[in-house]
Amino acid sequence: MFKRLNNNEGVTQIIVVVALAGLLGMAALVIDVGSAMAERIQLSNAVDAAALAGAMELPTDPDDALIEAQNIVIANGVDLNDVSITVGEDSRSISVTAAKPFDFVLAPVIGIESAVLNVEAEVIIGNASGVSGLRPFGIEDQELTFGDLATLKEGGGDGETGNFGAVAFELELVGASNFIQNIMYGYDGEISIGDTIYPEPGNMASSISEINNILDSDPVSTYDNYSADSPRVWTIPVLQDMTSQGRTGEFEVVGFATFFVEELDKKAGKAEVTGRFIQFTENGEIDEDAPDRGVYAMKLVK
Repeated sequence: MFKRLNNNEGVTQIIVVVALAGLLGMAALVIDVGSAMAERIQLSNAVDAAALAGAMELPTDPDDALIEAQNIVIANGVDLNDVSITVGEDSRSISVTAAKPFDFVLAPVIGIESAVLNVEAEVIIGNASGVSGLRPFGIEDQELTFGDLATLKEGGGDGETGNFGAVAFELELVGASNFIQNIMYGYDGEISIGDTIYPEPGNMASSISEINNILDSDPVSTYDNYSADSPRVWTIPVLQDMTSQGRTGEFEVVGFATFFVEELDKKAGKAEVTGRFIQFTENGEIDEDAPDRGVYAMKLVK
C-alpha cells in the first residue's frame, strides 16, 4: 500500500516537472516573441523614417539621399552593418532593408536561440498632383529655370485688378488673419491640380512683419545651401491666369512650384517678396501625368 503511494507521488512529480517545463516554454515564447515583435516594430519605424528622409533629397541629390537615410538609421540606434540602402537608377525611389539579429532570453530552454528580424521600406517619388502646406501666394504659369528669381508678391498693383500675388485657398477663409496664418504655417488642407482658389486682393501690408520674421528666423540658409525644413522654402500654386478681378475672381490651379525666399523689399508700406525657383520633394499625391514643374510627392509603398 505504502509502496504504491510512493509510486504515485513519483508520477505526480514527473507530471509537475513536465507541466512546469511546458509552462516555462510557453512563457518563453510569449515573452521572447513579444519582445521580438516590439523590436521589429521599432526597427520598421526606423527604416520607414530613413527611407522618407532619403526621399526628401531625390531626385536632385542621390548621394545626399543615402547620407540622410544613414543618419536616420544611426539616430535610431540601428547598426549600419545590418542595413542596406539603395537609390533607384532614375533617382526616383529609395529602398531601405534591415536584417537585425535578435537573441532570445528564455526561449533557449526549448532550443530556440535567436532569430533575424527582417524589415523593408521603399519610397517612390513622382510629379505632385496634390500638395498640402501651401503658402498663400500664386504665380502665373510660365517657363522657369531652376535658380531663376521670381516675384511671389508684388509691391504694388497695376491700378486695375488690385491683386498683388496673394491668394485664399477657401472663399470662406479670406482676410488678413487667415492669410497670415497660412504664411506662417502653410495651408492645412490639400490643394490639387484642377482646383479653384481665390484672389486675396489688396497689398496685405499686415503680413510684412510676419514675412520678415520668417526670414529672420533662418538668416544662415542660402539658395545654394538650405535644409528641406527651412521656413524660407515655400511651395505655392501655379495658376492658369491671374487677371481675375478683385475678390469675386477665381484662379485655376495647374501645378505647383517651390521657391527659396530670397528677399522682402519694403518700400512705403508696400512689400515685394522674391524667391528662387528650386526642385523640392514633399508629402503629397503622385500623378505621373501631372506636369513636371520640379515639385515631387513621395509615397511609402513598402
